[in-house]
Amino acid sequence: MPHLRWSSWIGRCLARAFLTKGHRVYLFVIDEEQLKHTTIVHLKKYRDSSELNFSLCNLRYIADIRYKVSKAAKFFNNRIDVLINNGGIATPQWKDGKTVADPDTIDECQAYIETNLTAPFAMSQACIPYMKRVAPRRGRCRARARCKPCIIHIGSFRAHQSDPNQEGYASSKAGQVN
Repeated sequence: MPHLRWSSWIGRCLARAFLTKGHRVYLFVIDEEQLKHTTIVHLKKYRDSSELNFSLCNLRYIADIRYKVSKAAKFFNNRIDVLINNGGIATPQWKDGKTVADPDTIDECQAYIETNLTAPFAMSQACIPYMKRVAPRRGRCRARARCKPCIIHIGSFRAHQSDPNQEGYASSKAGQVN
């Protein structure tokens, strides 16, 4: 029963992959318009069959993350098996043509760090208590051993190499990789 936090088409594709394999999925989305489009158009049959649930969640607010994780856990009978930290923000450059030398970019950099680095930590921290709970025995996984919960972070090649004016994004992804 995966638990999924997503962003745009990568998250939508991951959600569909889990759903088509018979798993239940819970999405965290910050953009209400994308949420409606995804759940009404792309994943409608799973939403209608109660295999998919979701919450709007501001990844920059730890209290919102913790509250929404508790809602997701209830959807999974208080057990979370998989967390995919995929949500994040990325823009090709600083707003209004600024450079890293402009003092006004500090707020944008802070948004990258809070969303792309702190939020995955907070999301993981909030899920761990639900991952430690013993699941009812329903058989074995394909590897013939009891499957263990896991946390997956979706990174970026920008963690290893940044282009000019992408320093905030690259720094946040490098922190996540490390």
